[in-house]
Amino acid sequence: MTTEFENNRIIGVSAYAPKNFIEKLIGCIGVSSLPKHKGFFIGRCRIFHTFLMRFPIDLIVLNAEGYVENVIDSVMPWRALYLGYLGRFVLELNAGEASELGISLNDKLNIKLSSDKLR
Repeated sequence: MTTEFENNRIIGVSAYAPKNFIEKLIGCIGVSSLPKHKGFFIGRCRIFHTFLMRFPIDLIVLNAEGYVENVIDSVMPWRALYLGYLGRFVLELNAGEASELGISLNDKLNIKLSSDKLR
């Protein structure tokens, strides 16, 4: 199956990138929200959860080239989702920010990764 990417829109965002498995596992647990328009960027994960999180998030699923393959809006705390093989990367944003930034299918995201800690 070939996916066509025709939007020709590049959207810039910044995101925290976990340095190891433990930081990836903890993710946004223990924080009250993410800074505005700054996300949490993780590599492939087949099962995604929001257990112990305090706020809803938007999930942006990206392929290896950074194109948006799926946008899952407002995932509430205490949920689990099976993402399967949808994409290569996942970007978490505060709920509503994907829409606010105009992120949609086939957009290309230019993500500036930061090694800053969430906490």
